[in-house]
Amino acid sequence: RRRARVKPPAALWHIYAARDADKIRDLLVRAELESGARPRAQHDPVHDQTWYLDAALRERLYREYGVEGYAILQCPGDAVFVPAGAPHQVRNLLDCVKVAEDFVSPENVSRCFELAQQFRRLSRQHANKEDKLQIKNIVYHAVKDSLCCLEEALAEQ
Repeated sequence: RRRARVKPPAALWHIYAARDADKIRDLLVRAELESGARPRAQHDPVHDQTWYLDAALRERLYREYGVEGYAILQCPGDAVFVPAGAPHQVRNLLDCVKVAEDFVSPENVSRCFELAQQFRRLSRQHANKEDKLQIKNIVYHAVKDSLCCLEEALAEQ
C-alpha cells in the first residue's frame, strides 16, 4: 500500500465473511478446549471477544475450515466499514481512538435480525446482551413511514 509508507499504519484489521462465523466459533471452542479450559455455559467466543486470531490460529482456520479473511491496514484518517455480522478483530499498532457507529443497510436487515437472536442467547451479564441496534423498531418505523408516504402519494392522485 503506497500511503502506508507516508503515514504508518495505526491498526491492523482482520475481517471475515458473516457466513464463516460458525466455523470461527467452532475453531475457537476447540482451541479453548485444547488449552485445557472447561467449557462455559452461554459462552460465545466470537461475541465475547476473548480470543485474538494470531497468525497460527488464522493459518489453522484456513487449513481446517477453508476460511480466509481480509487483512486491512488502517492509516490515520481512514475509515473501516465492517459488514453486518462479519466477525472481525483489530490490533492497534499505534495509540488509537476508536469511533464506531452502528447502522443498518436495507440489504442486511435479515443479518441484523440473526445477530439480535444470537445476542438474546447470551447470558444476562454479557456486555452484548442488550439489543443496542433495536432492529425491530427500525423496521417497524421504516414500514410505518413508507406506508404514510404511499398513502400521501395516493391521496394526491
